[in-house]
Amino acid sequence: MIRLGIIGAAGSCFSKRYLPLFNRLEAKVRIVAVYDSVLVHASRVASHFDAEVSCSFQRLVDRPDIHGLMMLSPVWFGQLPLCAAMLKNKPLFCSVAVWDSFGQKKLLEAVYQETGATVVVESECRYWPSILRACELQATRLGQPRSLIWQWPFCDRFEDETRKKMISAMLDGISFLLQRTRIRQEDSHQRRILFEAPGNDENGSIPVSIRFPHGGDADNFLLRMECERGCCDIKSAQEINWRAGTKLQRDLLLEEELPLSRQIDHFCRHVSGGLIPLHGIANALWNDRQTDWLQERWGNFDEPEPG
Repeated sequence: MIRLGIIGAAGSCFSKRYLPLFNRLEAKVRIVAVYDSVLVHASRVASHFDAEVSCSFQRLVDRPDIHGLMMLSPVWFGQLPLCAAMLKNKPLFCSVAVWDSFGQKKLLEAVYQETGATVVVESECRYWPSILRACELQATRLGQPRSLIWQWPFCDRFEDETRKKMISAMLDGISFLLQRTRIRQEDSHQRRILFEAPGNDENGSIPVSIRFPHGGDADNFLLRMECERGCCDIKSAQEINWRAGTKLQRDLLLEEELPLSRQIDHFCRHVSGGLIPLHGIANALWNDRQTDWLQERWGNFDEPEPG
């Protein structure tokens, strides 16, 4: 049984988003202690799991009987619990809300490079059933990707920070799908970038054309990937259309494991000693930097494409 501690237990998002997932994992995971700077929040969640209320986050970090930590809602002392966990080499799962609340990420990067600790940052897109299905199809039916179109119809109601989060999430999904970890702009007059692997890769660069259409101008897909022997349209987290030869097929993946549930399960399997790839702090920092890189070059995504 994996024993976990929770840091940050406030807000309706916590109750609606995370509590149901822990209920599904109760056969393999036990929440043993909860800390929140507001006692009533900690007590409420602790009683749900029949767990202890901790007097400090450092106490959770130091406890040898706790195998990993879940930092799930922002707390007033910011990134200190994450730094403390890394220095103690205590594996920690960090929610996207917590990650976005951090201001001094260069410090986190420095501590991570010093310690090499396990820090998982929530990122659902790479765990979408449609993304995972597209990876499977590459290996079995479609072959290696040759090009990709990324389309996101932004609406006026989306604030800049919301857009940034959307872009960052999709960048991570595309990087995972293409297995490429470097990007560069191919042509300053077009919204087209190249995803590249470090060093020499036999499959070379993969061009990604970016479209930000408005309303009815958008085709009905998020990602369209052309491969050696076919193509696929990723339409949502749970829907993918694909074609190999002349056969067109629609996969509606409603029964697949939820992305967040899969990511937390992977974290727990890693904590228990499993060798499994994780979306770590290095990936999260990459997402942030590449999102800023895109914004610096193209500014307002609502503007018509240059040229």
